[in-house]
Amino acid sequence: MVGTDVECPVIDSFDANRVMSVEGNRMHDRSRFSCVEGYYLSGTQEITCLSNGLWSDSPPKCKVIECPALNTDEDLYVRVSDHNRTYGSSALFSCTTGYKLIGAQFVTCLKNRTWSQDIPHCEAISCEPPIAPQNGRLLDNTHYLAGDYVQYACNSGFVIMGEPLAICMDNGTWSSPPPILTARYIVSSQRLYDLIEGEEAVE
Repeated sequence: MVGTDVECPVIDSFDANRVMSVEGNRMHDRSRFSCVEGYYLSGTQEITCLSNGLWSDSPPKCKVIECPALNTDEDLYVRVSDHNRTYGSSALFSCTTGYKLIGAQFVTCLKNRTWSQDIPHCEAISCEPPIAPQNGRLLDNTHYLAGDYVQYACNSGFVIMGEPLAICMDNGTWSSPPPILTARYIVSSQRLYDLIEGEEAVE
């Protein structure tokens, strides 16, 4: 066979996920390929029937679009829809107690086989060190994570009016404000005047 009498093998159409546009199977005829949604083309998009009776390349295959595995650390939880990583599926992230999520809570598997956003990470929740109350001090460390507590103490001659300790909560705030420290004995202004004037109260 010479010229246009050359024929290439008929291309199998058993792949239900592959779409073909075939001009024919004679010399110079071309066949073009694409995939249905959710699949990507692995191979050459277009092949040509050559003068030697062979196609210029093997027909491509359609493979499932799948995103990379979601590698997480021990503090990061992930729940994937339908338990797979194929095109259109989504992943939901959350953190263990005492940690907050830094980054996107949801990601989606895209056509280009990548996730829609970077994988997030978890960061330990902490509270700003409280200011020591006037006439008092802090008894604990200067770095506080969720669940840690700070304890307040009075200087000599003062008492606590309020909570003696506060807990660092999961939202990064303290469970109560610093207490007020007052003098142990308070003399009223009238009593102080009486003492200055020498007027002792009659028992």
